[in-house]
Amino acid sequence: MKRTLTLLLLVLAAMAARAARHTFAVVVDTVSLRLAGPELRDYARAVEQTNGWHVVTLPDRWGCPDSLRAALRRLYLDAEAPLTGAVFVGDIPIPMVRDAQYLTSAFKMDQREPRRESSVPSDRFYDDFDLLFEPLGRDEGTPLFYYSLTAASPQELRPDIFSGRIRPTDAGGTSRYEKLRRYLRKAVAAKREARCIRRLFYFTGHGSLSESAVAHIDEKRGWLDHFPALAALPSSVEYMDFADAPDIKTRLMNQLMRTDIDIAVLHHHGDWDTQYLSDSVNLTLADFDALGFAPSCRLVVLDACFNGSFHRDDCIASRYVFSEGETVVALGGTVNLLQDKRYDRYMGLLDEGVCVGRIHQYTCRLEEHVIGDPTFAFAPRGAAPLPAAIHDGEAAGRRLLSCPLPDARCLALACAFRRGEVEPGRLVGLVRTDPSPLVRLEALMLLAESGGEPYVEALAVAAADNYEMTQRFAANGIGRVGHPSLALPLVRLLASPGTSARVRFCAEQSLQYFPADTLRAALHRLYADPALRRIDKAAEMQRLETLVVRAATRWTDDVARLCSGAMTPRQARQQADYLRIYLPHAQMADVARLALRCNDAELARALVHALGWHGASWRAAEVRELLRPLATDPAAPPAVRDEARRTLKRLTPGGGARP
Repeated sequence: MKRTLTLLLLVLAAMAARAARHTFAVVVDTVSLRLAGPELRDYARAVEQTNGWHVVTLPDRWGCPDSLRAALRRLYLDAEAPLTGAVFVGDIPIPMVRDAQYLTSAFKMDQREPRRESSVPSDRFYDDFDLLFEPLGRDEGTPLFYYSLTAASPQELRPDIFSGRIRPTDAGGTSRYEKLRRYLRKAVAAKREARCIRRLFYFTGHGSLSESAVAHIDEKRGWLDHFPALAALPSSVEYMDFADAPDIKTRLMNQLMRTDIDIAVLHHHGDWDTQYLSDSVNLTLADFDALGFAPSCRLVVLDACFNGSFHRDDCIASRYVFSEGETVVALGGTVNLLQDKRYDRYMGLLDEGVCVGRIHQYTCRLEEHVIGDPTFAFAPRGAAPLPAAIHDGEAAGRRLLSCPLPDARCLALACAFRRGEVEPGRLVGLVRTDPSPLVRLEALMLLAESGGEPYVEALAVAAADNYEMTQRFAANGIGRVGHPSLALPLVRLLASPGTSARVRFCAEQSLQYFPADTLRAALHRLYADPALRRIDKAAEMQRLETLVVRAATRWTDDVARLCSGAMTPRQARQQADYLRIYLPHAQMADVARLALRCNDAELARALVHALGWHGASWRAAEVRELLRPLATDPAAPPAVRDEARRTLKRLTPGGGARP
């Protein structure tokens, strides 16, 4: 262990000098630059002194996302000091992305609805230079610009730089420029304080993760794997549940106003103006002013729908960072978020001095954003800072694979796997035997990117993992893959009396993608085992058989009616939208054949689009071959042909992987 740590420190020290060769851009509108000039200069100096990057101030003289993106890309391609990250300060144009909902965790809205509501506000437009967009105009009098992700574009996210938003508005009666000046002073003070992580707090609201006690218990276990040093500190990881007190709002606000809490993670349902805490008590924007709520946790993770809607005149995330408290950064989503996602991936790197924006770069989705200073970092707990190695993670991957820090190993593993230096079989072995739950989960997620038999094997193993989040991801992955061999581990989860509430929920959802006969056969095989002891074995099996058959036949009749032409055009279009989520694997080829013979261009496009959501399916290769001629068919409507091009990319191995 000591030798490994010494090697790590030498690697990091050797690479630290490289950080100075990189540039960070402060993109700011011209009015904010004029009215908050001294504070912006202080912020730039603080970034240079604490993060080690050369800072350039880039005034937005264009007012157009395309021009701004081109300027950032030129900085990124600079061989002497390439751009590593950017922060968008003030009234910077906001890209509203369309035709890319599958790059979000959960957002699915008919794009025939008003475009302001059915688009995804996303700065991936600015930080992922490989993506290709077609401009669709703007909403006059607003900073909102609309873009379609084209068929020629990559259909996955791999941001080239990290980014963040500092966008104060005049909401609440205070000038946006006064808010900006005050915030920048706070961000600079936080950099100069340079405090280590000593205390973390997490909260769960009504209905979050099926209110599973096991999920919340294991979450603490995961945080201690992220931050091993916290295990020896008093009251280092604290938890609160919505049912702990009748007036949970006051209790939560008091907790978040403590100045000794470094990171707060808030799981609950939400909207742009509300944190839904329980059936009767919620925290709203009005509470910040009316109750004097000034949160002071340095970093807050808002694991809730719409809380990060920075494109609006006001939102929950903005109130956290622009309050008079000491909160510097919030992570939040502009649209709705999936509950079953790995929101904490690589978070342990914060303990080694890696900035929030860098971690977000490696884990972001289309809708998720850093609200506040993306360069914010806690003081590294180790003898040498890790940021330089993570910044140059591709080169450091091999050496960091043996690092004792779980999150460093996870990121290095991801880099090495994507370079083809780690075989899928090795990842399966890590899923089976690695002592760190974070590494086991990382290996499972990487296998989801490549798909195939190793992923199927890993899912069967992970379904019995002792870490709740890994079990949950396995239960969901089994449904997305649908391989017949996974029916047995799936029904075993349902039959086990020790399965947590959330894992059981996920397993029940996955039933609807398997044929009823396959599930029934797996269930009979399970209950035929004499080692399975039950109070009333026959009755229990009968109850489960009723459950699995009902779930497995939930959509089959509707899909069969669609494919046989028995639905009206309106019904068929609605059913095609449902297919983005609810499509049994056994009927995917039938839907593909319908798309090929369909004379209704709108319906054909919707069907092809829906099939693209199922790239993880074990039937994806078959569907891909069926649709391949459509992508180049000159007789096909252009919109259908383009959608086929998108879908073929998403039906590649692992194309349906979900983080």
